[in-house]
Amino acid sequence: MRKRENGSGSIVKRKRAHGTVYVAIAPARYETDAEGALRCIRQQLGVYKTSAEARRILEQYNRTPTIKFNYTLAEIYADWSAVAFSGISKQTRGNYTAAWAKISTCPMLNATGKPMRDITTGELRDVLTYYRSGEEVAPLSKSYLTKIKALLTSLYSYAMEYNVVDRNYAALIKLTGMQDKPKRSFTDLEFAVLERNYSRVKGGDVVYALCFLGFRASELCRLTPFDYDPVAGTLRGGLKTDAGRDRLVPVHPAIRPIIDRWYARGCGTLLADERGRPYNKDSLHRRVWSPAIAALGLPDDLTPHSARHTCATRLAKGGARPEDIQAILGHSDYALTANVYVDQDLETLRNAMEKIACDATQPRRNEAKIPKNT
Repeated sequence: MRKRENGSGSIVKRKRAHGTVYVAIAPARYETDAEGALRCIRQQLGVYKTSAEARRILEQYNRTPTIKFNYTLAEIYADWSAVAFSGISKQTRGNYTAAWAKISTCPMLNATGKPMRDITTGELRDVLTYYRSGEEVAPLSKSYLTKIKALLTSLYSYAMEYNVVDRNYAALIKLTGMQDKPKRSFTDLEFAVLERNYSRVKGGDVVYALCFLGFRASELCRLTPFDYDPVAGTLRGGLKTDAGRDRLVPVHPAIRPIIDRWYARGCGTLLADERGRPYNKDSLHRRVWSPAIAALGLPDDLTPHSARHTCATRLAKGGARPEDIQAILGHSDYALTANVYVDQDLETLRNAMEKIACDATQPRRNEAKIPKNT
């Protein structure tokens, strides 16, 4: 083994039970301890099967020296989150935490034992494929996969700042071809089941009320008692767009008792848990919606957004004007309401078609009938 230049680190040959290995050791650095004494620190960069591998790693380190050279993805996440979490909202922190839980437990990626610099783009792509395919775990939506990719991209950006990696490999991953399952409304049969049984199931009142309000789950969670006018029977709320923000929604008589009961509790938010604490859209879905849907025996592909679709669809079926549906849902363009939120079932379409057919088969006024051939 050729002699290395002074100050460039060293490679030590060691015999192990399973064979000879080569240990790459970074150049010595010196730190002063609490008592003022100078302390020499030798950082081990890794153990390799050949001297060529050890030399390559040592040269890579010397080009971009860092004390975090051997950090795992988990260690980078711990460092990054300690800084990043201080300047973001609670909901965003929750999104990152949920995304990390998927990354750290994915069997396709050794997030805690493998140095981050040794993780390939293919392995990162395998994480998304694992949670997308649904072969071993329930498939995640495109929006969830997007959150995982966003977190990985942020972690690699942070790692680049400390010379742990030389490029952002997570940014190379593409999510093309991944589409969320289209949201749907409750069918007439499913809505009938809900209508008959919502009061017998914990959380059923939330599911039922959402089908009449047209609010997003996040919008419902932000409503306060001050947003409800019990005299006029209206709720004012909404987020996301200028058309949807602070819109006025009349409360349907079928759910007035539910809203009045929530209002009478006097909590900080109109809808609160048993201890009076507010929900966010994720906790509402996890703790209220999903258990209620399961208890009602309804399909698990029904989400809180399905209730919003149901509101639009039933309004349209009841003959509400397009501009009124648009205002209740808070859309600036009715094309979005009609194309995305209103689900026309076969019977509705058949009735419409039969009306056209009936009109077309009636003889026009003053039109002479054609005599039959004799």
